[in-house]
Amino acid sequence: MIEAYGISHEYGSGPTRIVACSVEHFVVSPGELVLLEGPSGSGKTTLISILGTLLQPQVGQVRIAGREINWRDTTLLEHMRSRLIGFVFQAFNLIEALTAGQNVEVALNAADIGGQAARSHARLLLERFGLADRTDTRVSVLSGGERQRVALARALALTPPVLLADEPTGNLDSEHGEDVGRLLYGLAAEGRSVIVATHDPRLERFATRRLRMEDGILTALTV
Repeated sequence: MIEAYGISHEYGSGPTRIVACSVEHFVVSPGELVLLEGPSGSGKTTLISILGTLLQPQVGQVRIAGREINWRDTTLLEHMRSRLIGFVFQAFNLIEALTAGQNVEVALNAADIGGQAARSHARLLLERFGLADRTDTRVSVLSGGERQRVALARALALTPPVLLADEPTGNLDSEHGEDVGRLLYGLAAEGRSVIVATHDPRLERFATRRLRMEDGILTALTV
């Protein structure tokens, strides 16, 4: 489970002050796929960054898997980012010069898993996402849909209980966008807390809950 409470984060001051995120209480339980919908600049990415411990809120706190974040404890933050949270980004953030398998191995290496163990685990993950025949292919020649599936495999390398995705289908065509939606739904069904910032209506049918973000404020939508 991931929980945020009393969150407030602003940019600028005086007449240029912008409330990027103001969330009184936000909880996503295991098994949920929650969409954060809203236009660009509504605060979705700010909230995702706070939940992922990439951005410390000016006010408020985050709890992940029962552990409250101590923003001054860099060792704890690194542990949470590597073990408890998986990240998927619109731009994929893959290493172009490496193969699909090597990109997944990078996440495993960060947790001191290397050699044959890392290679075998990476291959199994890519096989799960239909990319067994792409394991040894450089990601620079993969399609957008294939890259996004590699990014998902990398995010799940250490089986984190929380998955955060920021516009994961923004660069994908209709078919591949649907594929990613089904994959995210399946990952939530396995017991993960999945949170997706998006303005893609194709993902709505996969959500267990939809929230709209406007001027940093969350409002519940009907699924």
